[in-house]
Amino acid sequence: MRVHPDYHEHLERKPLPTPVLQDGKEMPQTIYTAKNFDTGLSTATSLLIAKEFNNDDKDWTITSESGTCGAGADGSCSRGKRIQSESESEPVPTNANETDDDEEEHLPAGQHLLVDIKDVDATFLNSEERLAQAMIDVVNDSRLTLLSYHCHKLEPSGISCAGVLLESHVSFHTWPEEGVITLDLFTCGAQPLLPVVPIIRRLFEIPHADGKGNMPSSLWAHKQRGFRNIVKRLGHLDSWDLGRNILGILDFDMKQEIATAQTPFQRIDIYDLIFPRFNDLESYERSLSNDGSYESKHPELYKPDRQVFLDGILQSSSFGDEAYHEGLIHPAMLTHPNPKRVAIIGGGEGASLREVLKYKSLEKVAMIEIDEMMVDVSKEFIPTWNTCDNIQGSVKSCFEDPRTEMYYEDALAWFIDRYIDGGDGEEKFDVIIMDALDPRDNVEFADALYNNDVFLRALYQALSDDGIIVMQLGEAPGFDSPSEDISVDKNRATIIGLMEYHDFESFHVYEEFHSGFLSPWVNLVACKDVECRKGWHRNEAEIELAMRKKLLSTVSGAPILQYFDGATMMTYQVPHKVFETVYCRKTPTPESCDTLGSPLLVKYDVTWHDFEVKESTLDGAGLGLFTTVDILKGSSLYFDDSPIMFPPSSLDVMAKAKGNVEDILAYISLYGEENNHLGETEYTSDSSVAKFANHGCDGTNNVIRMFDEDDEDEDEDADNIYDGEKINESKMNLKEVLKSMKPTEYGYQYNPLLDRRLKHYNAEVFFASRNIKAGEEITIDYLSPKKLCA
Repeated sequence: MRVHPDYHEHLERKPLPTPVLQDGKEMPQTIYTAKNFDTGLSTATSLLIAKEFNNDDKDWTITSESGTCGAGADGSCSRGKRIQSESESEPVPTNANETDDDEEEHLPAGQHLLVDIKDVDATFLNSEERLAQAMIDVVNDSRLTLLSYHCHKLEPSGISCAGVLLESHVSFHTWPEEGVITLDLFTCGAQPLLPVVPIIRRLFEIPHADGKGNMPSSLWAHKQRGFRNIVKRLGHLDSWDLGRNILGILDFDMKQEIATAQTPFQRIDIYDLIFPRFNDLESYERSLSNDGSYESKHPELYKPDRQVFLDGILQSSSFGDEAYHEGLIHPAMLTHPNPKRVAIIGGGEGASLREVLKYKSLEKVAMIEIDEMMVDVSKEFIPTWNTCDNIQGSVKSCFEDPRTEMYYEDALAWFIDRYIDGGDGEEKFDVIIMDALDPRDNVEFADALYNNDVFLRALYQALSDDGIIVMQLGEAPGFDSPSEDISVDKNRATIIGLMEYHDFESFHVYEEFHSGFLSPWVNLVACKDVECRKGWHRNEAEIELAMRKKLLSTVSGAPILQYFDGATMMTYQVPHKVFETVYCRKTPTPESCDTLGSPLLVKYDVTWHDFEVKESTLDGAGLGLFTTVDILKGSSLYFDDSPIMFPPSSLDVMAKAKGNVEDILAYISLYGEENNHLGETEYTSDSSVAKFANHGCDGTNNVIRMFDEDDEDEDEDADNIYDGEKINESKMNLKEVLKSMKPTEYGYQYNPLLDRRLKHYNAEVFFASRNIKAGEEITIDYLSPKKLCA
């Protein structure tokens, strides 16, 4: 018989440590089955644990390949620990498999922990004894039960071990020459495996014995396995944001738990992350040195992203902090003419508070946050979110600014108790900020927050007459999303409907896509007074000027805002196309989706090609517009028009100007159309051939802006329909008409389609009010007695 050359060396190896039961655990009944192969070309070791009962005296023994020891009168064992006998009290449960919940034990589900470690000492990675002991220590420290394990030492180096756990299994393989070990731990039951990560790192991240080389580092992932009853899900570990997109991914160069806390209201998790797509651990470590490298000179470019999760849902991140909170706060604060009193609902991180405290006019900000522990955790672990000492006149902690009033109360009860009966004697707020739960969150409080008519009424009554409310409304819809009232976004649809019911007059929905979330985020600004539209629709220069006037300076001289500016605000003013698309999927379809929809879907009977400009037939009118084709009554006329707009702010400037602006004002008077879509009087002027259409006085016109298909009166050629009443310029002033109109679908309530088409709406489609012959001049009723009539 040929003997392997390493056979004698194998016989002389030290025995590996034996797995033993811990105090308080009982040995389960198991059947050990093994198949031995020819190990002549391999060095292998198997160790198992077993228990033998004597039914008479309850004595016990532990057996292993290294020997047997007993617990009788003379028994002793250097490795084993005493296990409670059946006559003793039951042990305290230490893991999910020892609880009284039998159903949980047998669910076909589990948790899988994967850990890869590099830059580990080679000697450690090639030592069966040290590795086996580390594996046993991991199992013991994790309060698991190792029934047996089996190791192979490979030649020339490397070791593979697999252990059978009462809960499932543990295994690893090493590459000593590369300094790498990969581990895999799988358990059944509900006991979280996340606390095992630092244990594994402590026992297996062994630095090089010579002190040279990099310090060990690891990649790890926690994954859910199998099928579990929905009631038995593990909360934050099942969430998409933390459980699947962070904990379940192995590729992060750094994934370090900074803090975790269970408050009376929610679970808080804070992690530092380095995404290999954008950064790497080596660059981060170099940025902490003082070696003169680019990284060390610009450490802010290489820091990890700190992310905050509540019940597993991402709330904020250091990379998206400014984009999210500045995009939420400043559009509303700048739209209000003079915000003095502000209320914040939620916002426990303190970042919304930080942004509000940047305003010169601010006298008081009431922050209503139900979870005081959330504020305490934020102060300690995310201080940059709530540090205000760089704001002129403030203090280090935003929570301690003299203008801040903290209320650790339920915001619903806080507002309802104070304002539901009109709030007599209670001061009103200029701006209310709702920085609370995502409407999609499947928790009871989210439904209470977004489906509470009494709460919405209290918020409305808590606002001043020109008050504004802003709220974050979760993930933006997609082009393939259904109508929100029948989708996962039904809470968003509900709260907007409630706000319309409570007479908020102007709605502005916008999305911010730099917030660090997986999708663009939706914010909504709603105003009690329609005149807020003037502030919302300012141009970039006006916004920048308002920021200079309203915002405080920094102590350091750095810009007070990191992300938001006039150009950013301009991107918020017009809703994204997706909001219009989803809005028009409502049932029944909103009327404006048919009348103001895409021009590609509208069939025009007559276009600008069918008109010509020549000398007018009206005395002193100059040029006029003539048709070259016959036009039937009711036909639509399309002039391919994009009107010139004179917004309220431009009119204000011209009214105060000292230069010669009479020609411009005369042009506006002759060619402009008055409306108040931006909250105050503005004018639009046609930029196409339509502007050559002259005025038909007192019903002599042949073109109108609205057409009533049911109108059978052939003598009424110049009728316009407002709320069913036919009027012309001799009957009512346009301003009076607009004042009498209630906010409707065509008014200022939530209508993203209208907000996207203000210019097109200002230049409405024209209709022929009677049959018009080819060669006839086109005349329009301006609906204003101030216009000159021949």
